[in-house]
Parts: sequence; structure tokens; C-alpha cells
Amino acid sequence: MMIWKRWIEPGVLCGLVLGGVVAVATIASSSEAIPPITEHAKMAAWYDKEAANLRQHEKDMKAMAEQYKKDPNLAHTEAGASHKINLAQHCESLVNYYAKAAEEAEVLAGGHRAMVKK
Repeated sequence: MMIWKRWIEPGVLCGLVLGGVVAVATIASSSEAIPPITEHAKMAAWYDKEAANLRQHEKDMKAMAEQYKKDPNLAHTEAGASHKINLAQHCESLVNYYAKAAEEAEVLAGGHRAMVKK
């Protein structure tokens, strides 16, 4: 048990945190360049792709939150003497973030499609 508390548990937590950081960094830097804002059809397609990516991340975070809820030992950990981190709750916060961002991307795509028709 001493080895688990001293080495394995912090290693697992570190891996999870780094995985989350990489996921957020991947989302922040889109793989496709943003087209010129005057090309409304291309902008609409770009926002549609972004919305789809965000919906996938939302789905992934929901699944991760469910995994944490199934195993309470992984879902709560000490992050210093002053507070605890609830990883399931953290995942649920990201689910809300991704859902809101996807909704906004969908609205922007619709706005650019409307500009194409004018």
C-alpha cells in the first residue's frame, strides 16, 4: 500500500492531468487554418467542422466522467493540504464548456450560411 500511495497514485493523477492538458491544447489549435472571413461558405464549413469536433470532445468527457463516477478512488484525490480535486466534477465542467462552444460554433456557421444567400 505504501508503494501505491507514494508512487503509483501520483503517477496516475499526473498522467490524467497531462492528458487533459494535451486535449485542451489540441482543441485550442485547430488543425485547419481559418479561411478569410469574407468567404462565407468556407467559414460556415469551418465552423461546422469545429462544432463536430467540440461535440466529440463533449462526448469523450461525458464518458470519462462516468468512468470516474464508477471508481470513487480515482475520482477524488488530494491536491495539497488545502483542497481536494473531484475529477468527475471537473470532467462535467468540461462537458458544459464543450457543449456551449459547439452551440456557438453552430450559430456562427448558420450566420455565415445566411450571408452566402444574400
